[in-house]
Amino acid sequence: MRALLVASSLLLGAPAHAGGTVPLRGFIRGQDWMNLYESSNYANRERALFYMEGVADAMMAQDRHSMLCVPNNLSARTLGEVIHHFYISHPDWLNDQASVAIGVAVVLSFACPR
Repeated sequence: MRALLVASSLLLGAPAHAGGTVPLRGFIRGQDWMNLYESSNYANRERALFYMEGVADAMMAQDRHSMLCVPNNLSARTLGEVIHHFYISHPDWLNDQASVAIGVAVVLSFACPR
């Protein structure tokens, strides 16, 4: 399943750095996403949410077999809390590409019952 998530994840992002906003360039790791999400800088936190939404949107667009049951009223803020909790509960994912871990968190949290 991990290989499928790697193949289907959207790989965009902005690495975090100390102070100010972060430039858009390259791929980001889970720790970079957490730094953005936990930032007191509004622009950084919004970048984390936009990144996460892009990954989730790409996954749902590719969900041809209806494997994901994401509520229609799910907000970006709530999904951000889900992803944040995933990283807190699974710190071993912090060094992987954020898109992969976000994909895993979405699948684990919103898989349709079989």
